[in-house]
Amino acid sequence: MKKQLKYNEILKYEYVLKEFKTIKSNCCNKKMVYLFQMNLNQNLLVILKLLYQKKYIFSKYRIYIIDKPKYRIIMSQNMPDKKLII
Repeated sequence: MKKQLKYNEILKYEYVLKEFKTIKSNCCNKKMVYLFQMNLNQNLLVILKLLYQKKYIFSKYRIYIIDKPKYRIIMSQNMPDKKLII
């Protein structure tokens, strides 16, 4: 069973950085990871600030269709939204 985090536990730089590293290893869109990582500290601090103020707004999903080997609809989040569950 996964441990439930309290809101103030995710308001730590170390937690957000750890989550980014997890996302980085699992993300298929390497360009998006690279662009986010170019200003990693700044991006993570902005996320933390918005979380602290309780003003973080999730962006829209990117939706596209893959047709090989079969048709599938893919819904992908932007980098800051991945694994950020509050």
